[in-house]
Order: sequence, then C-alpha cells, then structure tokens
Amino acid sequence: MSRFTYTWRSMRSVRMRKVSLILGVGAAVAIMALTAASSAAGQTATAGASPYPSYPSLKGKTFYLVTYWLDSYGQALSAWSQKWAKAEGVTLKVIDGKGDATAQRNALDTAIVTKPAGILWQPIATAGAGPEVKKIWKAGIPLVIYGSALDPKTTGVSVPAVVVNDYKATYKAGQIAAADVAKFWPGTPPKVVAFDARQIPLCAERIAGFLAGLKQAAPNTVIVFHDDVATDEVTSRAKMQDVITATPGFNVVMACGSNAALGQISALQSAGRAKAVSKVPQTEWILAMDGTPPELTDLFDPTSAVMMSITVTPRENATSNLNMLANVVTGKTPERKLVTKSVAGVILPANCQQAVSIFNGEYGILKNFKPITCP
Repeated sequence: MSRFTYTWRSMRSVRMRKVSLILGVGAAVAIMALTAASSAAGQTATAGASPYPSYPSLKGKTFYLVTYWLDSYGQALSAWSQKWAKAEGVTLKVIDGKGDATAQRNALDTAIVTKPAGILWQPIATAGAGPEVKKIWKAGIPLVIYGSALDPKTTGVSVPAVVVNDYKATYKAGQIAAADVAKFWPGTPPKVVAFDARQIPLCAERIAGFLAGLKQAAPNTVIVFHDDVATDEVTSRAKMQDVITATPGFNVVMACGSNAALGQISALQSAGRAKAVSKVPQTEWILAMDGTPPELTDLFDPTSAVMMSITVTPRENATSNLNMLANVVTGKTPERKLVTKSVAGVILPANCQQAVSIFNGEYGILKNFKPITCP
C-alpha cells in the first residue's frame, strides 16, 4: 500500500485539514470495476496533453488570476499557472475569491488599480459581472473569463472565455448510476438527491447532464430533491441533514462540486449512511464530482458508498486559460468578442495505473503531495 498526506482548504473556511489516502489491492480493484463502463465510452483522458504556451513578448509583465476559491482544484490550477509564469519570466498574482462575490469584486477592484497586463477571472456571480468587466476594459486591461462564459444578452458584454462543460461526462455518470441502482437494488428506481447551483452555468450543466443520463437509462427515476444549495461544505452538510430527516428513501446522491459533495458525505456518515461492503453500497450511490484528493479518499475506500468521480484537470485547464489570455494580450484573439475554448472533466479510467497517472500528473504540483502508487 501507499499513503499520502494532503492539505486542502475549504471554500469559506481558513481551517486546514489533513487527509490520508491509503491505496491497496482492494482499492485498485474497486477503481477498475467501478469505471469499466466509462472507459468503454471513451470518457477518459491523458494528463499533460496540452503544452504550455510560450510568449517571449510577455516577459516582465504582471498578470492576475482571480479564482472562485482556493479549494484543492483551485490551488492546483494556481500552482500550474505559477509554474508557467516563472518559466516565462512573468509575475502572476493569485486572488482567492473565497466563494464570495462581493469579496471577489473588491479584490478585483484593487487589482485593477495596479494596471496589470491582463486578468484571468472566474466570476462568482456571472449574471452581475458586466459592470466589473466594463471597469477592467475602461482601465485598458485585457481580460479572459474562465469556468463559464458570460452571456452577452444578460451582462451586456462579450468576453473571450475558457468554458468548463461537464455535461457529457455527467450524462454518462447518470447512465452508470442507473445501471448500478438496478444491480444493487433490483426493482427499485433511482431516487436522486441533487444539490444544484443554477446561478453557476457549470453547475447547471453538470446536474442537468447527470439527471438526463439517469432518466435516459431509467425513465422511472424519482427526483427526491433537486434545488439550489450554497456550494460551501457547511451549508451542504446542513441541507443534507434536512433531506435525510424529511425524505430518507433516496438512493443516489450528487452535488455540483467537491466541497458540496464533502458536506453531503459528512451528513450521510453522521446518519450512519454512505457505507459499502467491498464497494457494494448499502443505502445510496454517491458521485464525488471533482475528483479532488479528499473525495478520492472515499472513492478508494471499499467501505465507502462513493462509487464514481469525475476528475477535473487543473494542468490542462490552466494551459487553456493561459493560452487564451496570451492570445488576447498579443492581439491574436479579439478582446471584446465571445470567443470560447471548451474544456471538460473526465471519468477516471478503468485501470489503476492510468487513474493514478492522471491524478498524480494533475495534483502532483501541490506541496506535501506524495505520489500514489498502485500495487
């Protein structure tokens, strides 16, 4: 077996936690068994497929990366971006949005005053981002949005964007969940709890894809709970506790992102649920959306009902973000036109070595990370 210790930060909390992940023969078998269908569907990817951009003309310039928050994915995205900046002789300053739209805008206003050479920004409140974009433009600063594109009709601005679209991956995950429900609980339809955040287009796409996949494979799917829930871990846990009390008969659980998923899992565990025996779930099938280190702890645990993870790829996404920003700064891409580049998460492949290769390749840049090895 191998073990690594990883430190991450919750969305709204400054507390630091430790997670130890132990991989053994049973975990390797679990990964292979649980993701066989996804591998066959071609929903896997190889880490490191995209090269870093090289733009000598940017040397000596200062840029800002304004994140949604610095969860484990945000930390890895920032670290890969900083690595590129160092190699290119560029100064890249990272702002933690902390999952708070007001705090993020205030920090962005401070950054604007410094007149950087460009800004990469993942807005927390996309619908209200128009005025901030206009401030950035008025200051003559090139801008690229990442995560979700801004709608020109509702925001009044057209901005180049790198768009994360996980609809295809979550659709496939929904189909697999339906098949597993039929296998583990014959004669019982999928009864799903889905925590959405439809004000975030990425979340709307993720949840819509999962529910569509479920319903395609199991038309008798029952929606026990589907509504918007704040994406921080504390709120997610509290809402999941309410759902468990009010409507305990569900058997499928998912949320938009890692911290929301961890909140759900914590509430389920406190209620004596989220358990599995040799990776056979006892009460519910759980999707851990982002494939971050703490979620993988449960995925690789044969006693956990976390049955699948869709891994985001911070290295590839950082590369796409930086390429788009460099192209806007150098005039290759129009600054005030909705030009988009799509990136997507992937279901972990049905092979321990491949899964570990992707994970180590994407998150190995983080401090205190020790590579996972397969038996």
